[in-house]
Amino acid sequence: MPSFIECRTMSLTLDRPRRWSSHTSFVLVTVGAMVNLSGFWRLPHLIHTAGGSAFVAVYVACSVIIGVPLVAAQLLLVRGRNLDIPGVVAAVTRRFRLAAAWRGLANVMLVVLVGLLSIYAVVAAWSLAFAVRGLAGVLPRHSASAAAAYFAKFLSDSGRGWGWIVVLIAGLAVIAAVGLQRGVSSVARTLVAVVTLGLILVLVAAFIWDDPGPILASLVAFQPGELSWSTAIAALAQVVFGLGLGSGILLALGSYLPERAPVLRLAVGVVAGQVVVSLAAGAAVAFVVGSPSLARLDSLQQLFVLIPTHGGGRGIAAVVLVALAAAALTTAVAFFEPLVLYLERRLDCTRALASVITALVILVVSGVVLLSYGPLSVWPGVDRHWFSRMIWLIGGIFLPVGALWLAIVSIGAVEQRLDDPHLSPRKRLSLRVWLGLLRVPALLALLIVLAKTSGLLAWARVLWGAFL
Repeated sequence: MPSFIECRTMSLTLDRPRRWSSHTSFVLVTVGAMVNLSGFWRLPHLIHTAGGSAFVAVYVACSVIIGVPLVAAQLLLVRGRNLDIPGVVAAVTRRFRLAAAWRGLANVMLVVLVGLLSIYAVVAAWSLAFAVRGLAGVLPRHSASAAAAYFAKFLSDSGRGWGWIVVLIAGLAVIAAVGLQRGVSSVARTLVAVVTLGLILVLVAAFIWDDPGPILASLVAFQPGELSWSTAIAALAQVVFGLGLGSGILLALGSYLPERAPVLRLAVGVVAGQVVVSLAAGAAVAFVVGSPSLARLDSLQQLFVLIPTHGGGRGIAAVVLVALAAAALTTAVAFFEPLVLYLERRLDCTRALASVITALVILVVSGVVLLSYGPLSVWPGVDRHWFSRMIWLIGGIFLPVGALWLAIVSIGAVEQRLDDPHLSPRKRLSLRVWLGLLRVPALLALLIVLAKTSGLLAWARVLWGAFL
C-alpha cells in the first residue's frame, strides 16, 4: 500500500476529472471570491468623494464593457481543461512566439497568489479577532483616536493574531484536502451566504435604528460635476483590481467547467454578482462608519479604526467584521485551490499532501506579514509599512500586469476560435465583436490603470507640465 509521504496518485484526484455540480455553484463561489476587500473600504470612499451615483454609473459601465469580455475570454481559455494554471497557459500558447516565456509568467502568477493568500489570511484573522472583541465589548467605541491606538497595540502584539492565522490556514488545508465538491464548493457557498446575510442585517438595521438620510444623500446623489479623468481612472482601477484578483481564480476554478459551458452567460452572472455584492458591502460599511468618516476611509487598516467607533451598537460593528472575515476567507479558499492543484500535478502527489505543503508556505509568508508589525520590524526593509507595500506591489503592479497578460492570451484564444471553418456567420460576427472589445477598450483600460498604479501617469503629468 502506498504511503502518504511517498506522494503517489490516489483515488480522489487526477484520473477522474473534477466538475462543478452546477453552473450556479460556480457563479456563487466565483462571485464570493472576486468580491475583493477594496469593496469594503475603497469603493464607499470613492463613491462619497467622487460623484455619488455618477461614480457608480461609471463603475458599472466599466464593469460591463471591460469585465464581461475579459471574464468570458478567460472562461473560454480554461473550460473543460481540468489543468493547473501553467498547464492551461501552455495549452493555449503552444503556437505563440516565446511560448516558454508565457509559461514562465504563469509561474509568476502562482507566486503572486501566495502573496495575496497571505494578505487575505492576515485580514481574516484581524477581522475575526476584532469581531470577538467587539461582541465582548472591549473595543473603544466612542473615540477614533482611542480605536487607532488600540489597533496599533493589537498589531504590535503579534502573538494574539498568530493563533488566528494558524487556525485559519489549517482550516484552508482541510477544506482543500476534502475536495472540490464537499470542500471548496460547499464551504465557499456557506461563506458567501454569511457575507450576504451579514450585509443584509447591517442595511436593515441602518434603516430601522439609524437615520439613513445623510448617508443615502451622500451615496445616491448624482453629482456629475465631481467626475474627472482621475475619478474615471479610479473606477477603472477598481474594476481591474477585481478582474486581476479573479484571474487566478477563473483559470483554476473555470477549468472544472464542462467543455461546452456557456461562457458569456456565466461571465455576465459573475460580473453582475460581483458588482452587486461590492456595492452592498460598500453601502453597509458607509452606514456603519457614517458620512463624515467616509472621507477618512482611505486604507484597509482604517476599517479597524472606524468600524468599532460606530455608535449604533457593538453587535452591528461585529456583524460587519464577520462579513469582512467571511469575504476574505472566501477569496482565500478560492486562492488555495490553484496552488494545491499545481503541487498535486507537478509533484504527482495526493491532494492532502499538496494541501499541507501549501498551508506551510502560506503560514510562513503570513507570519512574516503579521510579525512585521512586531518582532521583525527591526529587520532592514521590514517595518510597520511592510503590509501596505505588499498591497501596493501586488494590487498596483502584479494584478494589472497579470490582467493585461491574460487579456493578450485571451485575444489569442478568440483568434484561434475564428480560424474554425465550421463557424456559423452569426457566431463569427459575435466573436469579432468580442475580439474588438478585448483589443480596444479592455487593453486600453488595462494599460491606463497600470500606468496610474505604477506611477508612470504621474510622471507623465509632471513632464507634460514642464513643457507647457
